[in-house]
Amino acid sequence: MDSAGHPFTEQVRTQNVSKRGALLVGVKTPLQAGEVIGLTHSDRKSRFRVVWVAPANSFQAGQIGVEDVNVAGSIWVVPVPKEQPDTFIASRGENRRQHPRYHSEIAAELRVPGGVPIWGKLSDISAGGCYVEMMIPLAVSTKLKLTLWVDQTKVFAQGMVISSHAGYGCGIKFTDMTKPDRETLEHFLEVLKATAPPEDRRFSRVGGN
Repeated sequence: MDSAGHPFTEQVRTQNVSKRGALLVGVKTPLQAGEVIGLTHSDRKSRFRVVWVAPANSFQAGQIGVEDVNVAGSIWVVPVPKEQPDTFIASRGENRRQHPRYHSEIAAELRVPGGVPIWGKLSDISAGGCYVEMMIPLAVSTKLKLTLWVDQTKVFAQGMVISSHAGYGCGIKFTDMTKPDRETLEHFLEVLKATAPPEDRRFSRVGGN
């Protein structure tokens, strides 16, 4: 989706790539920082968050910095040295996310009032919400009931879709959850934290502050 909420497809080039992000050039579609877009490279695809957009009247017009929101793997087929400093990564002190997010592939059932159950798989989860992968995602502002299979235990929650990306999935914010379900979720997140710390890093301009 572009900044006006319209689907778009565009071919762009990468000027620099790192393990978790990229500098794209030749972008013509209006975008804003914070938006999530889908990128396809070779036969791989992933969701990326726009971190900055160069001003339209600058010599950098058409350039954007993006970070991969999928912490598992990378879509780039070119080798990226592990020991090479990642010049896109800003300090973790700039992380403004309210809840740390962790990679998880647990199953989820979504129920919209008056609708049939919809099954999906999570790609990440936090104390505040989750991202459910599905080819035909629900529309933004859709209210629903979620059932999450956490360590062979069902966790129930009320939620609302806050982002939707055709062909990828939708981001859901937890709006209500009982105390026992909240405690089960928090325990699960603690386990994830101990085994796989969150990678929620922002990308800044090369050479920027």
